[in-house]
Amino acid sequence: MKNNTRTLRAATQATVIALAFATASIGAPAAFADEPEPETNVPAAAPVSSLDANHDVTFTIHKRVNADNQRKPDGTAADESNIGGKPIAGVEFTIQKINKDITKQSEFNEVAAMTPEVAAENVTGDAIKKTTGTDGVATWTKSVDNIGVGAYLVTETKAPKGVSKARPFIVFLPMTNPDGSGWNYNVVAYPKNSKIEASKSLADKNAERANAGDTFDYQIDTARPTADTAKKNQYISYFAVEDTLPEEVVLADGTTAEKKVRVTVGDTDYTIDDDFKVQKEGAKVTVVFTNAGLKKLMAAAPDSKVKVLIPVTVQKVGATDGKAFNTASVVFDVKDITDPANPDSDDDNPKNPGKDDGDVPTKPEDPGTGTTNEVPARWANLVIKKVGEDDKVLPGATFNVYRCTDASSLIGEKLTIDGKDAWTTNDQGVATVESVRVPDNQEGGGVDFKYCLVETQAPEGYELLVNPVVVEMTATSVDKDEDKTSQEAEVVNLKSTSSKLPSTGGAGVGLLMALGASILGLGAFAAKRASRKS
Repeated sequence: MKNNTRTLRAATQATVIALAFATASIGAPAAFADEPEPETNVPAAAPVSSLDANHDVTFTIHKRVNADNQRKPDGTAADESNIGGKPIAGVEFTIQKINKDITKQSEFNEVAAMTPEVAAENVTGDAIKKTTGTDGVATWTKSVDNIGVGAYLVTETKAPKGVSKARPFIVFLPMTNPDGSGWNYNVVAYPKNSKIEASKSLADKNAERANAGDTFDYQIDTARPTADTAKKNQYISYFAVEDTLPEEVVLADGTTAEKKVRVTVGDTDYTIDDDFKVQKEGAKVTVVFTNAGLKKLMAAAPDSKVKVLIPVTVQKVGATDGKAFNTASVVFDVKDITDPANPDSDDDNPKNPGKDDGDVPTKPEDPGTGTTNEVPARWANLVIKKVGEDDKVLPGATFNVYRCTDASSLIGEKLTIDGKDAWTTNDQGVATVESVRVPDNQEGGGVDFKYCLVETQAPEGYELLVNPVVVEMTATSVDKDEDKTSQEAEVVNLKSTSSKLPSTGGAGVGLLMALGASILGLGAFAAKRASRKS
């Protein structure tokens, strides 16, 4: 009896390990770590001889994404309120019976020693397929699916895009109760899944103020794929970030460090062309890891964050409507190692000795993907229209443009937009400041600045404006324009005030000169007369 109990305890531990093998293929920001080591302190179990081979059995899978709480894989149902994560519908599983009679101690022990890979070569009968419902649950029963006491290989065969597949695992029906007091014929499993989550943002405040000719960064944040690389069961065969840029921006020219694509994993900066390459096809930019980069990625901590900065330069509004709304995608592939005894031998494994570190793997046909949130940005033309009090158009007025909060509070230096820092009205009294950022924070933060027009040269015959002209540009105000790409600011000038001064030329000057001469003459006559008297 002691031998049977000891053997069954080992087998139960193997069952626990098998259930724990339901690991994720990709990490999400809330849970990136590899599966924890399975619990090994298993209580004494009932002997195999006490198994009821004819007992009804059920097997239930709960499929949830990014579950916060790690479940002990003991085959029991959990408190639903304490599982965490969200249920995933549409995940397909198959179970197939392993061709061993677990009511016999020797065959029970054989299954207990199997890996899922070995079990796959020892299955019998048809694979029974189930798909999770909206509650993330799939259940197999004796009455519906004709399953009975035995050991089964469980394989996740299909998952929604962006959701990782769990690794195959072995389940025993039944399992021992957690306290070892008997058998649990209604086994429940919680295979771990993670959904690839990625976010996109403007890298800093300057990005929200970039105008035509300026360069800013789109930032894509995601996570290192959680492949079981430490145990050499899996490897990352592909990793890339794809971003199809809107027409309002183009990939920066790469002439400076700030104008190059940058990649950071954890605290490590990756090197362009060595660890990753930048591929451009039309507006689509792909940042794809080389074999060298994939090896570094696999060696990184399981919870490492991946940050990709894609620098773009703002174009002039003209051919486009100035509205830039776009997302990015993370594309990855994690594969199981075919031969655990030779883990680096797989053709797609970046660690394969025949692989060139600088090569880029071929994109898989059915990769895992995840799409970021949408990042909004908008640019428009600021049209200055210069007129007099009589609505006469005024050429020759020159302006500088500043950001400001009001007329008395300018922000920073005057703007230089696409190499230009001053704008002069033409014969129609118009000057166009092309492609300025519409400072309407469409992410809910509100408007954080306005534009101020500072006149530096008045039209001939007109007074220079004393105060800046404040222009409040928003998406709503731009949309009022006929083509929805411009906002007009009318600036009125007064005629020169010098015309109101008294005249000091012409006849007036002559009269003053004549009077002055007379006074001088009288003064000279009086002085001469006084001299004679003396």
